[in-house]
Amino acid sequence: MADQYHHGNLKSKLLEEAVTLISQDGLENLSLRRLATQCGVSHNAIYRHFDSKERLIDACRAYVMQELTRTLELTLSGLDESLPQTMEQLGTAYLDFYMRNPTYFSAPFSVFRRVAVAIAENQGIPQDETRWRLLRYWTMLNGIFAMWISSNVELPENWKTCLKNEF
Repeated sequence: MADQYHHGNLKSKLLEEAVTLISQDGLENLSLRRLATQCGVSHNAIYRHFDSKERLIDACRAYVMQELTRTLELTLSGLDESLPQTMEQLGTAYLDFYMRNPTYFSAPFSVFRRVAVAIAENQGIPQDETRWRLLRYWTMLNGIFAMWISSNVELPENWKTCLKNEF
């Protein structure tokens, strides 16, 4: 029961709160005392789960990647990775994930690359063209997300329309 505490799973709570604090204040300003206060535990409770601040930060990165990759892989289940509309669905899942979890922003590029290569092989698209398509798509996804979280930017059209038209 080392992972349990009076509010549920302390390790998960520490990761979630640490990701939020990192997104607000930056990695260099992460305070373990503030994190402990946010979670309603003593400063020493953090060290029962993480040997150091660096291990906590590493665990935060791994946690976010794991959650996003799981979401993307679930999206792909049952889909034909060699079809262009699969890239659109993957992009939609990616943006939806970050819209639900804006503090998680990070990028598991390898999943998108795998689908782009499958589409290219299925359609006989040359490798150089595939790289440029993937680069445009990836840039667009990240640009849409950056604009979406900005309070002073309005998208000219629905972001799902942008995705549909790109790939």
